[in-house]
Amino acid sequence: GCLRSMRLRSVLLLPLLLVVRPECVLSAVEGWASDSGFPSGSYRVLDDPEASCDAVAEALMLSVNAVGAELTALKDTTFALAGDIGPLLLDPGLPHTARANISSSLFPPVSASVRLVWSLVELSAYTSMKRQTCIGQVVREGLHRALLSSAEAIRQLVGCMWHMVNLGSFGDYGSPHRNLQLLLGLFPALFESLNLVSDAVQQIGIDSISIGNAAHEPEGMFTNTVVLYRKLFPERAHLDKGILRTILRLLPMDSSLCDFGGLDGRYALWLNDTGLVEAYAVDGIRGIFELTDGAVMEADLTTPNLTLWRQFDCVLSLEVAEHIPKQHERVFLENLARHARECLIVSWALPETLGEGHVNSMSEEESHRRVVEVTGFVRDDTATKMLRESAEIEWIASTVAMYVKPNSRSDV
Repeated sequence: GCLRSMRLRSVLLLPLLLVVRPECVLSAVEGWASDSGFPSGSYRVLDDPEASCDAVAEALMLSVNAVGAELTALKDTTFALAGDIGPLLLDPGLPHTARANISSSLFPPVSASVRLVWSLVELSAYTSMKRQTCIGQVVREGLHRALLSSAEAIRQLVGCMWHMVNLGSFGDYGSPHRNLQLLLGLFPALFESLNLVSDAVQQIGIDSISIGNAAHEPEGMFTNTVVLYRKLFPERAHLDKGILRTILRLLPMDSSLCDFGGLDGRYALWLNDTGLVEAYAVDGIRGIFELTDGAVMEADLTTPNLTLWRQFDCVLSLEVAEHIPKQHERVFLENLARHARECLIVSWALPETLGEGHVNSMSEEESHRRVVEVTGFVRDDTATKMLRESAEIEWIASTVAMYVKPNSRSDV
């Protein structure tokens, strides 16, 4: 028979159970779900390939409602408790050990709240993988945002736990009241996560379905999920500092530069942090201005005769052109040239460069020909050599080049 104590968290046993007794996987999921405090009986829907998307949404909404009710009760309990102990902590004669002991009573309900919401987000992620045909881009985006919000709550909780171990309080403020607020401040992120999951579940089976990599539109453009992922895992984003250092050497001080197709704008942010140039970023990702807190302007780079608010001394566009469909290639290059007073710095992925959303890769010779033909700029071989020798990312180093407007500077 199945291992009755088996739970989904024992993931190392799942492959073995799936081979020997597939029905054991379902009992494991049900055990995990019941352990998380969700309504029982609805989880067979998630594993039933014949169940409709409406049934999947209904099962998840039962969980959302149950979590919402319990989270509200936990919040009310926590704040009532905080109101009771707050005056006690203000007693200047209260020993530190007593203050720590009293404050610690707030931790269990807050920790339980975080675990509750995280379990709901886990279930949503599991459903997204299990029932892909019910999950469209709008649902994915909502669940990605819920992951980001719940991860922030966990990060805040870990910060409080650090100080609990280190100082015997929830923070390093001298004020007991402010330290309590650090713990109580987790609830907004938790309710935001809950609401995001709720909104996403209501879209199950309604918005367009696209099975596969949700990071790119079918025509190659990145989706906003890429930016959300970079917010959660900034260390996973590529940033070629070798290229950036060389750009600072090539451009006169106080030059202006705009990164076309800059995603989350980290190249422009890095350059601006030096104080040596004035850098901007634009991208066509939907909602990019809001996602980056205003760091990146939203503009469709394939719009004919695109005209931004100004021109720039130099336009940067690294690993963007291969994501532009062939039919929009000329307009894209014309837009780069229209906004560059003096130079373009472009890299264009080779056919052998692996990458999602590469709908228009080409050889270095062909991409060079296309840039020169459409823009009228000419390649600066000395600057190009400097960029390639300093590049830290292999696939950028293979094609990056600087192109200059004729008569703007010497072409070596």
